[in-house]
Amino acid sequence: LAKLAETELEVKEMQITLEEMKPELEKAAIATSAMIEKIRTETLEAETTKKIAEAQEREASELKRINEAIRNEANVDLAQVKPMLEAAEASLRALNKGDITEVKALKRPPEGVVLVIEAMCIVNDIKPLKLPGKLPGEKIFDYWTPGSQLLADAGHFLRELENFDKARITEEMINKLKYYIDNPSFHPRKVLQVSKACHSLCLWLHAMYNWYFVNLKVKPKMEALKNAELSLIETENQLKEAMEKLRQVESGIKSLQENLNIEEDKKTRLETEKQLCEERMSRAVRLITGLADEQKRWLHSIEQIRVLYKNAVGDVLISSGGIAYLSTFTDIYRNKLFTSWKFSLIEHVPISDNCTLVAILGNSVQIQQWHIDGLPRDSLSVENIIISRNSNRWPLFIDPQRQANKWIKKT
Repeated sequence: LAKLAETELEVKEMQITLEEMKPELEKAAIATSAMIEKIRTETLEAETTKKIAEAQEREASELKRINEAIRNEANVDLAQVKPMLEAAEASLRALNKGDITEVKALKRPPEGVVLVIEAMCIVNDIKPLKLPGKLPGEKIFDYWTPGSQLLADAGHFLRELENFDKARITEEMINKLKYYIDNPSFHPRKVLQVSKACHSLCLWLHAMYNWYFVNLKVKPKMEALKNAELSLIETENQLKEAMEKLRQVESGIKSLQENLNIEEDKKTRLETEKQLCEERMSRAVRLITGLADEQKRWLHSIEQIRVLYKNAVGDVLISSGGIAYLSTFTDIYRNKLFTSWKFSLIEHVPISDNCTLVAILGNSVQIQQWHIDGLPRDSLSVENIIISRNSNRWPLFIDPQRQANKWIKKT
């Protein structure tokens, strides 16, 4: 390692010498190389920015197409109910306060009028009165009384219809309205026979019912359209930024190219001397790289030796205990004792992480040869041989299957 450090010092001194020999040359070479690298980097950046801009332009075009398709689909769906809505609204506009007052004044309203008022109560979320029926416990829903109150202020009622928020219509209301929509007596032509005002209201109720189902289809499309339009705005902003960035980068590249032409003229005059310096520097770098690899290997070996040296006392102590006391015990009891010893030692004496008899006193090549010679491959047999080989006393083998006997004869 001392020789390696000395060699590195010599290489550094050589590098310093080379740097002192070629200050102007290196300065010109570095400036040129830096400029070339900068042009290369900015060219790559310009290409990347251009690709991004093109991708964003394609994305914006696709988003516009999607938006238009969604909008057209929604318009097609809305067109199905639009004439009905317009007809209903026109019919409502033709009503006056007198028409509404006339309906409210009916003492014995016909069935069509009753059905319309009941449906209007449902749409406006007005609860019916519960009246006792003819049979005991029977309840009859009376919409006419609260419905008449709804018509009390005719002007207000008409304004409410004109500004009615269709989004207020719920699924529960629609389920209740279905009974009326399916009722032949609720058909606008039937209602017209008994009341002009209720005919207009009936048209409006049919329009609201049909609009609800069209809106179920259109609503998610409009949400998708809203999200797509937001994405389009974001993409167009990103495209604008990318195009501006591309313009700036291309302008910078043009300026750099002009400066590069000047520097390259200077570089050409010094190229021969620069090449010589680069060759010498290349040899120095190869030398440093080779020595650095050796240094890493040696430092790693030293670190391993330091760890072994640090743990030597604990490893030898626990291994000595194993040789002295564990030979007569089973492998399970040995492991328990060994684990207990390690817990007792670890707070006071450093030991290896893999501190076992086999790891400390065994040799993997030698153990492999023992197995080839017939020694069983279980850890107990290997530990027994290690204990016997490191013991100062003659070992006594308990060998009912004569495995140790066969192994001893072969070794």
